[in-house]
Amino acid sequence: MDVLTFSLISKFFKNRTVWVALVVNIVVALLNTRVPLFNLMDYESSFVLAIIHSITGLLVSGTVIHRITRESEGKEGMLLPLMILSGLFTVPAFLIMLFSSIISSQCAICSGLQFFFMYVVLSTMFSFILGYSISLIFKKTRYVLLSIAAIFFAFIGMDIFRFFTQPPIFFYGQFYGFFSGAFYDQLIEIKSPFYYSRISDLFLASAVFHGVIFFKKLYFKTNRNVILVVFLASLVVFSGSSILSHKLGYRYTRDCIEEILGGKKKKNSLTVVYSTDIPEWKIEFLYRQAVYDYETLHNWFRLRNKTPLKVFIFKNRDQKRKLFGARNVEVAKPHLKEIYITADSIPHRSMRHEMAHVLAGYYTDSFFKVATKPLKYMPFVAIPDIPMIEGIAVAAAFDETEINPWEKLKILKILGLNANISRVFTGNFYALPSQIAYTVAGSFIRFLYTKFGPKAVFRWHAGDNFKAIFKMELEDAEKLFNEFLDKIEVDPQTVVDFRKAMSARSVHQIRCVHQVAREMEKASVCAANGNARSALNHIASAMVYDPENSDIHISFIKTAQDLNYTFLVNSMLRNARLQSSSMSSLGRREYLTSLRILEIQSYLKDGLYEKAREISGKTDESDIPLNLKRQIIMLKSLLSLNNLEIIKLSNYLFDVSPDKKETMPLILKYDGKWPLFHYMTGSMMLYQDKFEYAAGAFALVDISKLPDESFKTEYRVRYLKSLYLAGNIKKFVSEFNSESDGKVKRRLLKMKKIAEFNMDLKEN
Repeated sequence: MDVLTFSLISKFFKNRTVWVALVVNIVVALLNTRVPLFNLMDYESSFVLAIIHSITGLLVSGTVIHRITRESEGKEGMLLPLMILSGLFTVPAFLIMLFSSIISSQCAICSGLQFFFMYVVLSTMFSFILGYSISLIFKKTRYVLLSIAAIFFAFIGMDIFRFFTQPPIFFYGQFYGFFSGAFYDQLIEIKSPFYYSRISDLFLASAVFHGVIFFKKLYFKTNRNVILVVFLASLVVFSGSSILSHKLGYRYTRDCIEEILGGKKKKNSLTVVYSTDIPEWKIEFLYRQAVYDYETLHNWFRLRNKTPLKVFIFKNRDQKRKLFGARNVEVAKPHLKEIYITADSIPHRSMRHEMAHVLAGYYTDSFFKVATKPLKYMPFVAIPDIPMIEGIAVAAAFDETEINPWEKLKILKILGLNANISRVFTGNFYALPSQIAYTVAGSFIRFLYTKFGPKAVFRWHAGDNFKAIFKMELEDAEKLFNEFLDKIEVDPQTVVDFRKAMSARSVHQIRCVHQVAREMEKASVCAANGNARSALNHIASAMVYDPENSDIHISFIKTAQDLNYTFLVNSMLRNARLQSSSMSSLGRREYLTSLRILEIQSYLKDGLYEKAREISGKTDESDIPLNLKRQIIMLKSLLSLNNLEIIKLSNYLFDVSPDKKETMPLILKYDGKWPLFHYMTGSMMLYQDKFEYAAGAFALVDISKLPDESFKTEYRVRYLKSLYLAGNIKKFVSEFNSESDGKVKRRLLKMKKIAEFNMDLKEN
């Protein structure tokens, strides 16, 4: 650094405007330290600080630095001093966030440093260079400020315009870095597209800076040809990266996404765009479901005319995150009449919910076609009414689930986790765990729909006064609803099955939630690539970061078992039991049962059958979810056989996946002593999408010999599901109609409705 640089830095920090800007930066950083998630150096805090530093950086660089350098000589070297000043400008906020992260026990400081640099430092650097460049064009300060404001709002405006006109909910911007767009997504990480976008931003700043000094004929000491070359080179790189932004992964349009996905089906006003990498059978089912949900929702919303609607279906979460954003969250954009989902569950759990968001837009006059409400202290400003937006969608999808929201809410009350209606509709919706917030809002709206009729609910959705519509205060309606809920009966086993999900923590209650998700994602990638040791290390890190998460402990033990780390597994099992004492009572029993199952499986793999029998004899099946209960019963049934049979079946169950066609005839002819063999074979075939083999295996099951009623119910569900997915729709419907088990019928009701609806369409 030369004398000019030191002089500039000295004069810069003596300026009053600079200190006012620094105070603003410091105040925002201090406010961050008081809010969960924002108190760490990670996505949330970095995003906020990047925007604030960009605004203050534009102001001080556009006014203060230009005044200081106006009379100076040798200004051709200003680019380096600007970069140094921008870095120094971020130091106070950096120190505050670093201290806050240490106090809050941040999980990974290195990741935090990366986020702060990529967001705050680079955004500030861009703002300093841009602000100073603009100041060189105008002599009067007011023109500089007007130009800076115009450019800032133009850039932000373009991003907002893309957000509301194109599918992606994420976007990359010069003044903030990266915006994920999703509230509930835990996995937010810096990927290669972010690096490309930041490099493009810096080349844009370089192009503006060198373009100004070239065309304004400034800095005669530097060869103008050099400046021209740098300007043109920067402009070419920026322009090229902008043109190829979809190839680099940081900006996609609707046309790009549709081209990449490649598949399209259309029926009247409904269009389904899907990835051609999705298996044909799955797309066929999801398309049929889309047609069914689309038609029946129009009836629920009492709509006379068909609303155009486009459904984007991505092959998996990674593709959805890359092209659209929101890896773990399904999303609708009502104003675009589009929804974006991942091809996962059959039937899809969220498709009807997301479609409902679009169709509910008919009952609002807002520009973005969502329910709104007046801002508390500024009633002339309308903001999204999140409880109403999500509640109406839950209510519309109400009768399409295994357990409806009324029953879910009753379980919440039984578990002591109930959030009252007033808190959900008038408080901070996102402060509550999603299971609670969505369930309360949706079940209450469905109650009003049933008791007072659709018109009343849709008037409330449109913004009319609650008391004027329902002739009572919200609190009085809540009392009526609670009286109604008291009459709802829930099977005790259902309470056990759902208590873990209903007691899930909000993302704001998990320390280092993003870092935990990153470690588990890395573990998943390593496991998929066959690198179990690295996967184990990442799971271990996640386990340290979030010790209250029993699922991570279970995942660690399973991975250690796969690596045959017997000593580590045994040590973990002992420590896990001790660690469980600090867990809430809601999750402790499930966790300890899962540990017992892992322990039995470990002894089975090691051939220690007597030890396995001893542990299984001490394991109680009561008061645990059905999936764990069936695992225990299955293991006890297996251990009741002789050792030779156990050896043969253990290899089959735990080591060999029957995925070759030539082995299937032998498997289907198995006539051994174990009554669960064909049930387990059919289940494995079903999970591997081999539906014909699954149906064949299930057809050989002797239901009278299954060891428990829960197995009998689950067997019928899986058998009928395999019939449907194998294409034997008529037999599926026939078997469903003759089914006597109400639980089976309820779980498959959606599939049956879809089957009959599409059969009727074909006949017509």
